[in-house]
Amino acid sequence: MTGINVTDTPIHAGSIAAAVDGSPHSDAALDWAAEEARLSGRPLTLVYAERRMGAQERGWLAQAGIPLSQLRQEIRADSEKLLQRARSAAIAVAGDMETDAVLRAGDPRELLLELAGDASMIVLGSRGHGPVSSLLLGSVSVAVSRHATCPVVVVRPREDAARLRGVLVGTDGTDHSTTTLETAFREASLRAVPLTVVHCHWEAVPPPAGWRSAHPDDPFYDDARVRLAELLGGLREKFPDVRVGVELFAGHVDHCIADLSRRHALTVIGRHEQTLLERVGSFSLTTAVLEHASGPIIVVP
Repeated sequence: MTGINVTDTPIHAGSIAAAVDGSPHSDAALDWAAEEARLSGRPLTLVYAERRMGAQERGWLAQAGIPLSQLRQEIRADSEKLLQRARSAAIAVAGDMETDAVLRAGDPRELLLELAGDASMIVLGSRGHGPVSSLLLGSVSVAVSRHATCPVVVVRPREDAARLRGVLVGTDGTDHSTTTLETAFREASLRAVPLTVVHCHWEAVPPPAGWRSAHPDDPFYDDARVRLAELLGGLREKFPDVRVGVELFAGHVDHCIADLSRRHALTVIGRHEQTLLERVGSFSLTTAVLEHASGPIIVVP
């Protein structure tokens, strides 16, 4: 295989790791990852996890007289061709760049979480190949976005890409969101686009919207404005090129951020740690946003 180094060893520190499998969702994620690598000057690592054959499958092959070693060679050859096509697609988007690939048999969730220790970012589509049993996010996207130690980008489908407003970031107004805010500032700076900082105060707002614009006479309004100014002060100085707008809302946070993502080219959120009640009920604010948002979403741990 030429033009790309395929390995199962640890990746270069700071690489952008893009999960590929040849699906349309994966292709969209690869395009985004290639452009991010170009903008940030980081190497791109393509990651593909081959499915392991189970004992029953191996038994069928033996009964059919098909040599397992030969089949594995053919599967590996097809995997390498997929990775080469992925590299060619990345170059078409962002030009020639340093590109490696990790190819290993096993669970893609385990592989991506392992690589997260060295990667600066993991990028994947919201779904991959395989049967679709529900409208929920794919299990790989859910697992990686919940547990990775580096930022994870889930590239969601988008119906309308016209007149997008730059980068959107959601913050809860606490010090825990500092890393999330800095990630959003950096992405806005890389792209030379404005940044919209959103704080949504939880409130039981009835459907259909589930959220509303905050008003100056809301009891939380003044405190939220002051707190956001404190959080953003140092980042404004660090990224003076970024034009920043602040918007306050009230209602259901997941509905608010997911709806606003439709107006922005990129959305950044912090990973919401689940309470005991949420774990019991299998609910996650992060997953809820990802489930309904549009376009690429960065989840910051």
